[in-house]
Amino acid sequence: MFNLVYFLCSIIGVAIVWFIFDYINREYFAFFKTNDFIYWFYIPAGYRLIAVMIFGWAGALGVAIAYGIRGYFYRGFPIETVLVLATLYGLAPFIACQLWKKLFNFSTELNGLSPISIFWLSSLSALINGTFRILYFQYAHLPHGIYELCLMFVGNLLGTFAILYFVKFSAKCFRSLRGK
Repeated sequence: MFNLVYFLCSIIGVAIVWFIFDYINREYFAFFKTNDFIYWFYIPAGYRLIAVMIFGWAGALGVAIAYGIRGYFYRGFPIETVLVLATLYGLAPFIACQLWKKLFNFSTELNGLSPISIFWLSSLSALINGTFRILYFQYAHLPHGIYELCLMFVGNLLGTFAILYFVKFSAKCFRSLRGK
């Protein structure tokens, strides 16, 4: 029973925090927006990867649910679009973490990630998310291609790298303050 409650609370908590990061990105980093789907610097990309690293499937579900709610209620996407994009949006960081662990035999523990590891994990997550989005755009006959993939990759990479490095730096500062 406790595991189910923890799982559900994790999903809800991840979704709430995602809304906060999405709001910050829209309100304070809007000048990085190139079109309706693409930012040059996308902070929620970093958060969704951390959510999946910490909470696994619960993190992926929380992110997908939050993105779906935002897409349906605030952006007015049709339900079919919401279901597909939310699923892809939640799966991308989960797949990146699993590939990272299997292919490179690295942990996704933030303590053990070096700056270069953060860069490569961020790159993998950004590439998978961008690829998923472009595949969806092609399926939906939307006019997006390689140029948009590159823009999405950069935005996701910068946002993910910045957030992961910020969390790692904050944890290091917190540990040093606690040790004194």
